[in-house]
Amino acid sequence: MALRSADFAYEDAWDTLISARGAAADKALVAIELMAALQQRLADRSDLAAAAAQGLPDRGSAHSLLTEISWLQRGEGEAVADLIADYMLDRVVRRHSWVAMQKLRRQRDYTFLFEQRDNRFVYLGTYQPVATTPRLQPTLQFLADIHLLDENGPTALGLAALERAQ
Repeated sequence: MALRSADFAYEDAWDTLISARGAAADKALVAIELMAALQQRLADRSDLAAAAAQGLPDRGSAHSLLTEISWLQRGEGEAVADLIADYMLDRVVRRHSWVAMQKLRRQRDYTFLFEQRDNRFVYLGTYQPVATTPRLQPTLQFLADIHLLDENGPTALGLAALERAQ
């Protein structure tokens, strides 16, 4: 199936992903299609790729659309099923485990959703999330990444966005 990034229904895909309805397997397929469409859109539009490269700089352990696309491109030539399985393990499960370990270390709060048993990851269905403090630092970093905030406070772009919101 050929993918035309210009014709892809990005908003419909997003609505499906954030909806409380729908089967997980269907949402997984939509997420994969969305990632492919975004990757193709950056390949099709050098202006958009340049803006993304400028607006989403590499920040070590921080992840963005560009870091994920770069990861996928390194796996080019692999079977799609293998690439998706590796992505889930490396970019989702291991990342979640790293974040959970940081939370356990800093806040003494157990948030692991997976455990490793007999060389397999097992989903812990009995875990119930608990309310935690807001994620202020990631929020500030996001606002800086999209040029709404800098070290001096709101940027001109940020002030314009605030004005439009009122």
